[in-house]
Amino acid sequence: MSPTQRPDHHATSHYRILRLLEQRPDLTQRQLAAELGVSVGHTNYLLKALLAKGYVKLGNFQRGDQKLKKLAYLLTPEGLHQRLSLTRAYLERKTREYEALHAELASLRAELEAGDGRGQPTSPHTQPGTLSLEAGHPAGISRP
Repeated sequence: MSPTQRPDHHATSHYRILRLLEQRPDLTQRQLAAELGVSVGHTNYLLKALLAKGYVKLGNFQRGDQKLKKLAYLLTPEGLHQRLSLTRAYLERKTREYEALHAELASLRAELEAGDGRGQPTSPHTQPGTLSLEAGHPAGISRP
């Protein structure tokens, strides 16, 4: 499954676009694409999916003195409910990622502290308290 086909990727994209449209419904597809960091074509694909699901509807508005009719992407009540649901899921996913990263960092810190007492990791090829300069690597790391 490619990264753009992952369910998490779609959920994150939908969350981000719904959040942007809730705050600024007058954004154009080009502006949305720039905000999301994706192509205009991908933005169009995302908007069509949200329109088909009934989370977004198109509305017209006039912009100040220009008297030009512009399109606005308005969240429907279902879209607002979906955005809140996606926000909860996004927050839970990011919290799990944060906790996993926090645990990994704690493990790495403990590994360094268990080194030779100076915060330097020991190699299986060195005696405790010494630093090897094998294979030209200043950290004492040898290649297998």
